[in-house]
Amino acid sequence: MCVVDRKRLIRAARDGDIQARNALGLWLCHELIVFFTARHGSTQRDELIQETMKDIMAKLATHAPDTPDAFRDWALGFAGTEARAAKGERLRARGREAKLRARVHTPPRLVDSELGAEQRIQLVYRHIPLLPKLYREPIQHRLDGGDNKSFAQLAGIPEGTARRRLHEGMRRLKQLIADARLTPSTYRTPPAAAPSSSRRS
Repeated sequence: MCVVDRKRLIRAARDGDIQARNALGLWLCHELIVFFTARHGSTQRDELIQETMKDIMAKLATHAPDTPDAFRDWALGFAGTEARAAKGERLRARGREAKLRARVHTPPRLVDSELGAEQRIQLVYRHIPLLPKLYREPIQHRLDGGDNKSFAQLAGIPEGTARRRLHEGMRRLKQLIADARLTPSTYRTPPAAAPSSSRRS
């Protein structure tokens, strides 16, 4: 698509044209894939693209520049913000894990007690990223030392909603861990070697 077409496309999308917004979204997706692929894995990349597109579309009509180059830079500014937030979250997750490892005398109560504290910690942190963001965030906030009230203020939701999301997230996390532990391993212990016929009884 040439520069003139993109300029018209941006203006039409800003005016609310659905087809123009869809075409603009395809162009932006390509740019965002290139931007995020070098910095993140495919799973996190897709989530970051979705969050960035939400931010862009929310401010498209009122803040988007007219020219393609300026528009691209403006859109990638949102991508940079999401990338920095994701990097910060990874660092905070490592910090949470370090704190949790330091408190091995009070490991999470999501896993059966016959496991050691270290094993329980590993299971919890291995499965938290598998939760949807809606339920992952309140659990991470709690592990950071926050409570339902502070999370509600941070997320801009009622405290009761924050409490329900945390409860549902913990339920789902517990189920993920239980399902993982029930899944049979494909590894089989090799049979013991038969006693040597040359060994005397």
